[in-house]
Amino acid sequence: MTWLEIFIPIGLFVISFLLKLVVGKDPRIPEIVHNLIELPCDIAFIALSFLSASIVFSTKFDPRNYLVLMSIFTIIVLTLLFKAKSIKYFDKKKKIRMILLTLFNYSLSISTIYGIIYYLVNYPKE
Repeated sequence: MTWLEIFIPIGLFVISFLLKLVVGKDPRIPEIVHNLIELPCDIAFIALSFLSASIVFSTKFDPRNYLVLMSIFTIIVLTLLFKAKSIKYFDKKKKIRMILLTLFNYSLSISTIYGIIYYLVNYPKE
């Protein structure tokens, strides 16, 4: 996997996030916060798409990919649960809990995408 194959999807992801935030809208603070709370889920899905594409286009299948794929699914479920809990905290005005849980969710999803990119870049070539 080349760096171009990494930066193009991430660039498109950033552009789509910004478009979702501002096109046809006059974003207000609560809407921006909701979008920022949802962002870790999108980051985890990008990690899943990187791994899925590498499995599909690989000529030699490695059983380790199943373990990594199941780990990504688990992380996505966790990010979805943390996102839902963070939104509840935000709606209940429990901002400290919301911020801590959202930061944990960001660290989980960012470390996941970093780990997947590291795994794919250093993955043994056929």
